[in-house]
Amino acid sequence: MSKAPMIRTTTVAALLLAVAPLWALPRAAPSGRVAECAGRRIASWSVDSGHTAEFARYGDVNARMNDWTGGDGTHSVRLPDGRTVWLFSDTFLDRIQPPPNPQGQKRRWRTADTGGVPLLRHNSAAVMSRSGRPVRTLTGGTAAASGPFFPGSWRFRDGAHWRRQAGRAGPVLRAGGRRGVGSAFTVVRDGPAWVLITMDTGGDGAAGIRASTSYWSCSPHGPWHGPDGRLTPPRPPAPDPQHVAVYNPQIHPEFTANREFLLSYDVNWLGPPGVPADPRVNGDVELYRPRFLRVRMGPAGR
Repeated sequence: MSKAPMIRTTTVAALLLAVAPLWALPRAAPSGRVAECAGRRIASWSVDSGHTAEFARYGDVNARMNDWTGGDGTHSVRLPDGRTVWLFSDTFLDRIQPPPNPQGQKRRWRTADTGGVPLLRHNSAAVMSRSGRPVRTLTGGTAAASGPFFPGSWRFRDGAHWRRQAGRAGPVLRAGGRRGVGSAFTVVRDGPAWVLITMDTGGDGAAGIRASTSYWSCSPHGPWHGPDGRLTPPRPPAPDPQHVAVYNPQIHPEFTANREFLLSYDVNWLGPPGVPADPRVNGDVELYRPRFLRVRMGPAGR
């Protein structure tokens, strides 16, 4: 979204039980053995420059003016034929201009094809080839679109029982002290344990737009332990780095390699109250594109 990311210190993990099975199905223990669940956390990470550069290349192509040039809300789904659909919420299309930008900075910047204000879409999907290159953008959706929509097969945990009604969902990770769940989170199965990664909303000051942290559980409905394994991802260079926010950490399990998970995070510009973000994120396209890390889990509490 081109506006500031919404950060919540209250619990929003109530939907975890409905979302988690879609992204990371449990792996069964070998026959005849009972897997022992132990705490897990983010143990180490490294920059995945390949995926970051691939989305930058695709966004800068200018082959078509209805292609993706930046977005947030990054999720992915692997298709049966091996391609991957990358799903985004607020999305910019249009033309990327070479440096310098209107502020005289050596940054690529975004305009409409005719040189006016760029077009903002509320949803988009970028189709990635089997070789790992985004090749096509699908767009759609308006601010008036109805939602949220939950398939009838979904069930929601009220704290003790599974319910059909989304409105009956209760928190499974309660905020308080150092604990808290942001407006976005991701859940992945790591051996017999579940790991939840979210913005560090329980941290001090602006930690919720600077860093992520992890929790673990032996069950998707808790109890959840943590936080542990704080991660402060790199931000793109900017003359006002205090206003550059990172948020929406998401694991993409279909890209797991060598026991390292692919983690994306979104970037935005969060200025003083009343100052719109669009001129900044259009004046420097790196301020509104996802970036990627490789994350390795390890034992909790070490």
